[in-house]
Amino acid sequence: MRELTRSAHDGQTRNAGRVPYWVHTDAVADICRAALASCGERGILGADAANDLVLAAYGHDLYEDTSVSPEAVRAEFGARVDGWIRDLTNETGDHDRAAYLAHIQVMPDEARVIKCADLIDNTLSVAYGVHDLGLGWVREFFLPIGTDTRDVLHSAAFERLPATGSYLLSLVDWAWTRLAGSIDTATGQPWAEGRR
Repeated sequence: MRELTRSAHDGQTRNAGRVPYWVHTDAVADICRAALASCGERGILGADAANDLVLAAYGHDLYEDTSVSPEAVRAEFGARVDGWIRDLTNETGDHDRAAYLAHIQVMPDEARVIKCADLIDNTLSVAYGVHDLGLGWVREFFLPIGTDTRDVLHSAAFERLPATGSYLLSLVDWAWTRLAGSIDTATGQPWAEGRR
């Protein structure tokens, strides 16, 4: 899956073209793998499902941002990986988030674990890339999406993976403080909106 995501996202970049997109997909998978291991809940899932969660983390943006089809993923990696990637796919796009935010509330814990990891890495990427992205984009595009997603993740209960969910939500909040600090530095004034 790592090779597929690198190939499928080839030519895509982040942070004004300075970072290859696969850095993000690798980071999301690494965050998920480390969280499951450190929280001791890998056994709750079982080895196969835990491995599938990491595979889906690598591929979480395939259906939104590449031409890779669900059928191809299902054939190569199975229905569970395809299902979690589908759960993470915002079919309506960022301009119409209401349905996707409602879906996050009810998606399985495994998909929400990946969504937390996605938000952590996206937030840190923005925090350390404000100079590349510009304050206007951060305020007008990322903050509304990030804030809504963060609020929904905090309001949804992790029933099967409570320790992993709690740990990742604490990392979401930590990443948010990094973003607030970057905005403070860029503007020269304190930014309180969105802090928990």
